[in-house]
Amino acid sequence: MFRPSHLALPFLLLLTTPAIAAGPVTADAFHHARALAKADGIDIPEDVVVQRALSHLTTRGEAFMRRGLDRRDDWAPLVDRAIEDAGLPPLIAAVPLIESGYSNWGAPDSREVSSASPGTIPGRGLWMFIPETARLYGMKVNARTDDRLDPERETEAAMALLTDLHDRYNDWGLALAAYNQGSRAVDAAIEAGESRDVLRLIEAGHLNPYAARVMAGALLLADPGLLDGPSR
Repeated sequence: MFRPSHLALPFLLLLTTPAIAAGPVTADAFHHARALAKADGIDIPEDVVVQRALSHLTTRGEAFMRRGLDRRDDWAPLVDRAIEDAGLPPLIAAVPLIESGYSNWGAPDSREVSSASPGTIPGRGLWMFIPETARLYGMKVNARTDDRLDPERETEAAMALLTDLHDRYNDWGLALAAYNQGSRAVDAAIEAGESRDVLRLIEAGHLNPYAARVMAGALLLADPGLLDGPSR
């Protein structure tokens, strides 16, 4: 139903470097962050795939994550209220952290600087919708108007898209994977991997690590001190 839609530059900056072994984030720090997240209603699996994702975000992705966490307060009222109103889990607040670093990506006043020309980045806005998906969810995208840069409209569309994906898969890990890679890719991964466990599909190489990195992003939202290194 959806293309590999949200692989725009911000996430590509986090995705294209090779995976690293868990290590920069200690087991104790990981467990502490999980406990803090659980207190916020976010139950992150205790899994090596998530720990590797967290280690990636706190090393190669550190600068991007720091900027995103710094901007989070600007957008929390809009994003958190929309998530609550839509009845979605608090985990979803980590999606804009991974997608855009909590920046209205592509807006004239965006504080995130892209090294690519605008024509090469299909995603725009806080939630990084591509044009096809944006139009499917009621946003106008043409030469004169781009509703993706209206944070309220794109956030409303993101809630609808994520709700539809969860209704399709009845699993938030698979819904997140489909948000990034598209439903066709997720359906093919389930068939190839003979599993609906998103972390096992990532581990086997059937899906990219996006869903695990959203989970890791939720841990960073719960415990930003993870960015300060293993000595915390």
